[in-house]
Amino acid sequence: MLVASGIPEGSASLAAAPGLAAAPAIVRLAREAGVPPEAASAAWSGVGEAFALDALRAAAEGARATGPFAARAKAEALAELGGLQGRLARARLSGNAPEGALARDAAGLAREAAAAGDLVAIGVAARALARLG
Repeated sequence: MLVASGIPEGSASLAAAPGLAAAPAIVRLAREAGVPPEAASAAWSGVGEAFALDALRAAAEGARATGPFAARAKAEALAELGGLQGRLARARLSGNAPEGALARDAAGLAREAAAAGDLVAIGVAARALARLG
């Protein structure tokens, strides 16, 4: 239906995918990396899974936070996770995906933080992931 209405096939497939909120970031990633949207989407999804970014994002959205900075803390955590996912996806597209013990440790910490569902734990995991590149 989207293609029939003039939307390019790659963009239409992104729009139809779960996680529609990521579509603008994926299209931007494709443009910046000079790759087809499908490749950018695969890199985005791949690092999201490998480094538990999707789980961290869901945990941040559901985290209990109180106080005058609660909404801002959640928004900042979500923005940071999106930026991390973009940087890691760009690294994957350029053949420089983080590997080895540091990457495995950061991924494990991210999974633990997601399970904890706490903004502080999510922040610690985000900093560990940021050190990957």
